[in-house]
Amino acid sequence: IYKSADEATIRSWKIKLPGCRNTGMLTGEVVGADIDVLDEQLACDIERLAYETLGRSPLKRIGLPPKRALLYRSIEPFRKVNGGELYIGEQKHKIEVLAQGQQIVAFGLHPDTHLPYEWTGQTPCDVPLDQLPIVTEAQCREFAFKSTDMLR
Repeated sequence: IYKSADEATIRSWKIKLPGCRNTGMLTGEVVGADIDVLDEQLACDIERLAYETLGRSPLKRIGLPPKRALLYRSIEPFRKVNGGELYIGEQKHKIEVLAQGQQIVAFGLHPDTHLPYEWTGQTPCDVPLDQLPIVTEAQCREFAFKSTDMLR
């Protein structure tokens, strides 16, 4: 695991680690609002709630649509915040805020779709960390609490 890597190091991974196809971002200073909801309307509603509660992030990543993750930053790192889970048939819907000690896949292939993870608009390569909206643990807990109500 690398806490940071220059371009030469990243390029070397293709040769040194041929079986590792995805690139993850450590969370802590970066915080990910992970909206693992397979209902399109509900996913959009929870995304709007994230914008109201946490601010509008310029970084949104899609893996298995309509699931999505929004990136923020924290000045005072905190642990992951678990929201609710809801099963509809076999499908699990879940909300969590990935924080210190977690990671989020930034680039690579999604294990279910076998398609590349997609950034809508800008990517983490385009947006410096200090340009992400700052969130607090209290805001993230509020988002998780309210989104759990929406899942129910």
